[in-house]
Amino acid sequence: MSIQGIPKQHLELASLKLLPHLDAVMQFQGYKAPNFTSNYELLYASANRHQEVKVLKISAVERQRALKRDDDLDVLSLMHSLAATYKDLGQGQEAQEEVVVVEKQSAILDEDRPHTLTAMCNLAAIYKQLGQIKRAKELEVIVMEKRRAILGEDHPQTLTAMHNLAATYKQLGQAKKAEELEVLLVEK
Repeated sequence: MSIQGIPKQHLELASLKLLPHLDAVMQFQGYKAPNFTSNYELLYASANRHQEVKVLKISAVERQRALKRDDDLDVLSLMHSLAATYKDLGQGQEAQEEVVVVEKQSAILDEDRPHTLTAMCNLAAIYKQLGQIKRAKELEVIVMEKRRAILGEDHPQTLTAMHNLAATYKQLGQAKKAEELEVLLVEK
């Protein structure tokens, strides 16, 4: 069974058993092996060892950039994942790389693509972390409208987008707008 096939509820136990071996491999820089990042970052993440996740993701981005153009979708996906890790570590300034990812994805793909919408959603969370609530709101409005149009009113991703926007409205002191969205959510 691959690591990615381990059920989520068993991942923490698996990480306890496998991390000493993984640490030994990392010491010898074996992390450059193909697919090492995607297979083992789950173990580190489940053990709340996000610094090691960051090291693996940086290595993966560098490897892909050496092989492909910066606007390649694989490279952009890895950059997106790295920015999310920076956000998880509270390193908001580094996470702003997400801006580059969203802009490049939007240029290559259209804004209606799921990956682009997810990147926009993550960027909004980064903006919130950095205290840029108005910029977060702008993105969340776009994401909610696009998901509503593409997926429909009752889709879980649309409802999540509505919830995120309602929370942002509250942060901005726009209680009436937040309440309108929350009423819609309760009715769903």
